[in-house]
Amino acid sequence: MTDKPGAKRPDEQQNLDDLMEALATVSAKLQGKEGRELESHVKHVQESVRHLVKTVQQSEQDAELRKQAAAQVEQLLDAVAKIGSPAGQAVAGARDPIAQTFRGVDMMKMADGLRVFSEWLAHPTTANKAQSEQLIAQLQHVMGPMVAHDAAREDEERRVQIKKDVQKSLDEIFRGKKT
Repeated sequence: MTDKPGAKRPDEQQNLDDLMEALATVSAKLQGKEGRELESHVKHVQESVRHLVKTVQQSEQDAELRKQAAAQVEQLLDAVAKIGSPAGQAVAGARDPIAQTFRGVDMMKMADGLRVFSEWLAHPTTANKAQSEQLIAQLQHVMGPMVAHDAAREDEERRVQIKKDVQKSLDEIFRGKKT
């Protein structure tokens, strides 16, 4: 049986729940809360941390899906380039900039870009260079300008941002929101 990445076994989840409750109780007591206010705080912290965990997991899944979709787009570009038609030749000549356009964008922009690519394939013009330039211009219009794609740098930036967001959320959860 294969576990999903980030999935917890029941005993690990129970340990996490126990730890979360202990931390919530300590933070509530440090804030001078007692009785129902303490119980309410513990429940709020537990719900907030669960939501935070789901948000981080979703962010990781989205990034992985985006990478997989971009790889599929690159395979599609390679297949079109091998056709040998004028459109295929235009794609072959501009494969790298087109592929780069699809890397690093969210799934909605990727879908928009695929619609543009599909429309372009269905109605290509006769001049190869003009075709590829037109396609790239349309993709940039729909998906945003091409920038140098550095997957390792983007992954590290994403991890750093997630870490900052998690730290901020945990500070708000355990120390209370700053007003």
